[in-house]
Amino acid sequence: MSYRALAETIEIFESSDCSRAEDRAVIERYLAALAPALAHAVLGQTIIAEIQEIDRIFGHTWLKDAVPFNEAFAKWREFRDEYLPFAVRGMTVNERLHAFGLLDAYDRAAGVHDVSAIRQILESVYVDADSIENIVSRINDPTAPVG
Repeated sequence: MSYRALAETIEIFESSDCSRAEDRAVIERYLAALAPALAHAVLGQTIIAEIQEIDRIFGHTWLKDAVPFNEAFAKWREFRDEYLPFAVRGMTVNERLHAFGLLDAYDRAAGVHDVSAIRQILESVYVDADSIENIVSRINDPTAPVG
């Protein structure tokens, strides 16, 4: 797993010429969240929760002049989209649901047999299509064979 795209995200945010004071404050907030994520990732710790928090920060803040930072956001998405499937590859479905904070949502959906919600939740934690079909069939028919 390469952390280059994450490091490049930080570098772009840190080195970009930002002339707006209000944007500089937001960029500082981004850097304060990104730097520990890079450190933890390089040290071999999972950063799934940190990725979710950084995505929340990016989604709930706005830059007056975002154009100089479009490349940084693209690098972030590149890193996130590479890291998450890598991070969960050895996890069970329950471990994935727990890591993403979706265990309760999954249990609620399964409790009412909401197949659409179950599929969406399982896809969001990188469960493959065959496994999703197996899980859905067992929810619809608990006596169905596993596999």
